[in-house]
Amino acid sequence: MTVPQSLSVQELQERLVRGDDLLVIAVREDSELALARLPHPVLHLPLSRATDWIDSLANQAPPQQPLAGLCHGGIRSWQFGCWLLEQRGYTSVWNVEGGIDAWSRFVDPEVTRYELNGAELARTVKDEHPATTVAAAEACETSSQ
Repeated sequence: MTVPQSLSVQELQERLVRGDDLLVIAVREDSELALARLPHPVLHLPLSRATDWIDSLANQAPPQQPLAGLCHGGIRSWQFGCWLLEQRGYTSVWNVEGGIDAWSRFVDPEVTRYELNGAELARTVKDEHPATTVAAAEACETSSQ
């Protein structure tokens, strides 16, 4: 079973402040990024536009690079992490528990909180690029069995 390691927002903050070698990948949509941004550099790879970046992923985020996935609540980034580990050969992948919402609650209340209901999430991700969503979900299902 290969799943991303868990990383709390407090641990993420500590690692970023220390300057650890960790690339944060935000898999949220442009509209979500406009609402709430992590006050640190991130690589923005929206899952709904995976076909735009999938071929260049290894150049933007080399497989040996430690990565931390970030989304709104930790679900999409967990699926992304499973996909990286199972389908792309990455070995050092963390999932930021609670996502940007936990960051705004526990680390930096200046970061805006927003709601993303299940229908919006399904429409945003699945309708635009269903193959990417299915591949990520299958990788997670396989790894949890």
